[in-house]
Amino acid sequence: MSDLDVHQLVHGYDHGHSLLAASTTLAREDLDLVGRLSDLSGTLGTDLEVAPYLTLYPLPSQKFFAVARTWLDDSAPRSGCVLTHTILVPFSVWATEESPSRFSAVLRRPTRERLADFSVPPTSVPKIGSEDCHN
Repeated sequence: MSDLDVHQLVHGYDHGHSLLAASTTLAREDLDLVGRLSDLSGTLGTDLEVAPYLTLYPLPSQKFFAVARTWLDDSAPRSGCVLTHTILVPFSVWATEESPSRFSAVLRRPTRERLADFSVPPTSVPKIGSEDCHN
């Protein structure tokens, strides 16, 4: 990942919705926004299914653009919890990117057993035109 300074975060339930793993430290206002947008708002009915979904937004510091995918967390101690994997793309890279979908190709469903994998920057981002880049 030497050509891109891309980082990642995982948020999920730990006595409330919290940051579970990170490959970088964010400014407080950035961390607060990511914390809010990585959580599911409201309550779920018992028979409501929520498909994984993408969320894209700039951070207040304008240092990074966030690309996140959120999944229901069936392993959480209570219902309605989610796990969110967020990729942080340098704002200058995002602003000139010709194929921004390549960043969503890096997103993967976190597991509580493998949180340490998300404490380091992602090892690769598909190149423009890559077969792996179709999200």
